[in-house]
Amino acid sequence: MGYTKSSTQGNDAMQLKSAKHKGLKAMLAGDDRPKGLNKREAELIRIRLTVLEAAPDLPTVTRSYPGWRLHFYKGGPWAGNWAIDVTGNWRLIFRMAQPGVITELDYADTH
Repeated sequence: MGYTKSSTQGNDAMQLKSAKHKGLKAMLAGDDRPKGLNKREAELIRIRLTVLEAAPDLPTVTRSYPGWRLHFYKGGPWAGNWAIDVTGNWRLIFRMAQPGVITELDYADTH
């Protein structure tokens, strides 16, 4: 099943606008079998994208899913980006272009 926009999205929900990673681009376009992601990774990312899109803000995600370790990078190559743990060293990385608008989604080994 490809990533589908949340049916619970309201005016106060976040929006997923763009992706860098080709597999994430495909997921946002509704592709059931995104290239560059194995089945397990795709499912974990799909869950996280659905939650991000349905949530009104990042603090809500942090409170609801503390095990995902949502965090902000202050330095290094990922400075200015937010990240959510997916598996091992792999993170779903993104920018908040403005409040409630997620851009530049990426999936990378940050270590």
